[in-house]
Amino acid sequence: LAALFTPVLVRASASLDHPPGHPARAAWAAALTACLEAAGPAFIKWGQWAATRADLFPPDVCSALEKLHSQAPAHGWAVTEAAIREAFGCADVVDLFDHFPPTPVASGSIGQVYRATLSREGGRRAGLDPGTPVAVKVRHPGVEAAIARDFAIMMAAAKTAVALSPSLAAARADETLAQFEAPLREQVDLGREAVHLHQFGYNFRSRPAVRFPQPVYPLVSEAVLVETFEA
Repeated sequence: LAALFTPVLVRASASLDHPPGHPARAAWAAALTACLEAAGPAFIKWGQWAATRADLFPPDVCSALEKLHSQAPAHGWAVTEAAIREAFGCADVVDLFDHFPPTPVASGSIGQVYRATLSREGGRRAGLDPGTPVAVKVRHPGVEAAIARDFAIMMAAAKTAVALSPSLAAARADETLAQFEAPLREQVDLGREAVHLHQFGYNFRSRPAVRFPQPVYPLVSEAVLVETFEA
């Protein structure tokens, strides 16, 4: 991580001295985004959060970081196939899905999403018609361990920074990281996400203009979540 981030940190001040739109400034923002992508899911999640905070960070930097919302590094098709087989006890993906392109429509810090259609067997299990379009979210391999590692490193760095400069204690970086870590760990369980989606749908049941993807039970597990596809 030190090797990854040091060049970006060293160039930060000089690059940000340029006005928005300057090539050097844009190149620095792109390098920061690439570093966060390579560093792991916790860093990607921080970048996603930072992209929404134009009140704290320069708007052009936030725009560069928006890439992390849907274009984070994706895992391979073999990982997706294995995850679906293990989650739903099927011999092959085609047992549950007639159409399942191997390229995801988007990839984030926790997993990636595919657009697929249910097969006859998939529809039978879900109580839906064959051919129904669905979104299939598949968790990245090893993401839980990676998040634990990333936050341990972040916490150690925060404590070291305070030890070297006690004036930083007022920033309470360790408490902030702990608060950021808890919801991120919860997001690793896609079964929990399904419960939340169901609750959102129920809460807005009287407002037809507001729609949320709904989990397609029983095609829900900790590592794979099948939900309605909302265009």
